[in-house]
Amino acid sequence: MTTGLGKTRVVIHYIDYLIKNKLMPKYCVYTLPSEAISTVTEQFQEYSIPINIMKLTKAKDSNHDFLPWHVNFVFHDHLKGYGFPDRVLSVSHDTFFVVDECHKTMADSQKSSVALLIASSVKYLIAMTGTLIRDDEQG
Repeated sequence: MTTGLGKTRVVIHYIDYLIKNKLMPKYCVYTLPSEAISTVTEQFQEYSIPINIMKLTKAKDSNHDFLPWHVNFVFHDHLKGYGFPDRVLSVSHDTFFVVDECHKTMADSQKSSVALLIASSVKYLIAMTGTLIRDDEQG
């Protein structure tokens, strides 16, 4: 689906459904490009879904907290930082992983390997893109 056709809104509706029906896993990780954070979090706030914006950096305003019963937002560029993959993997049996603009995690081999490792380990997964990914190694 292209930009503006409601991919994020569909995921928010689904998360809201899971919460209201007490089906939501204890942990939710939503990874996205940093430039999308304000518009995506605004949409989540319309539903009063608790959010946590993680900033896995050394900066003073960093936030390494991985909170249960929240949608934990992590920028694609931060996926591999500060032991984050190990923390997610330790609770993968009860984790919902959302990869927004998943094609952007494929540009960097470290980002893609972390995203794929987490995606292959969690109980629930949604990956979204409006950009088709071409396999240039067709045989």
